[in-house]
Amino acid sequence: MSGPEPSFAQMVRIYDLCARGLSAKAIAERLGLAVEQVQIVLNPPPRTTP
Repeated sequence: MSGPEPSFAQMVRIYDLCARGLSAKAIAERLGLAVEQVQIVLNPPPRTTP
């Protein structure tokens, strides 16, 4: 992932904008984040169980 992890407030905003139909690229541009950061929030990697 490029850059620091998005804050909780940014994650909420990402979900809100996604629900309104914006693409990951449009959300990233609007919030000043990398597209990869937005994609990680919207599609987190699966958790592994020990």
